[in-house]
Amino acid sequence: MRPANVNGNFTVNRIIAASNGAISRQGMLDKETKIVFVSENLKIFNQALASRKIFHRNINFTNIEHDLMALGVGGMEKIFKEIFERVFSIRSLDPELARRLNIAPIRGILLYGPPGTGKTLLVKTIAKIIDAKPPKVIDGPQLLASLVGESESKVRELFREAREDFKKYGEQSPVHIIIFDEIDSIAPKRGTTRMENVTDRIVSQLLAMIDGMTELNNILIVGTTNRMELIDEALLRPGRLELHM
Repeated sequence: MRPANVNGNFTVNRIIAASNGAISRQGMLDKETKIVFVSENLKIFNQALASRKIFHRNINFTNIEHDLMALGVGGMEKIFKEIFERVFSIRSLDPELARRLNIAPIRGILLYGPPGTGKTLLVKTIAKIIDAKPPKVIDGPQLLASLVGESESKVRELFREAREDFKKYGEQSPVHIIIFDEIDSIAPKRGTTRMENVTDRIVSQLLAMIDGMTELNNILIVGTTNRMELIDEALLRPGRLELHM
């Protein structure tokens, strides 16, 4: 239902900044601003350029607790909403609009916290409901190799399919999610471990691949860790695993 005229007083309760998806207190309306009116029985979208469908199943954000409970991640409503606002709201923009605004989606998230708090479960659940390829879940032993160059080759292979898809489908390519579970075990601070020759090479190759993703909008890297302080600081800079939650 799309009423021709809607009259009334409206209060802005949330502004999502176009530059990085962050919540802002200030904003400016223009002809391309996306406005969403939400009440108990009314939801109206107004956008000059059509938005892209991100989720392949409907998520009711006015009653998100019920939907997340059905998905097996009850109690994570706050962090789910924040990930949507910071990461996927930008991806839902029309590609032409995103180019004109000169914005790119966040490509790296670090989820940190004690064991058993649902970090990996949350990422896998998001991967199920967005238009994405099945996530690649990586742990330390999968990347460690004794032969020189073998570990780096395994890192490059993780990104190969995403590059091929983007070359083939462009902005319509499905999202590729790479999950590094317990990323501190494969990307510790360089020069601090007994296996530094291997782990240092993995960190360097991972940084090179992430920095080479600047032209790709179809990839999302997620790291999970119980010990954030052990991770190489270069990975945590903006443009890499920049969103820490």
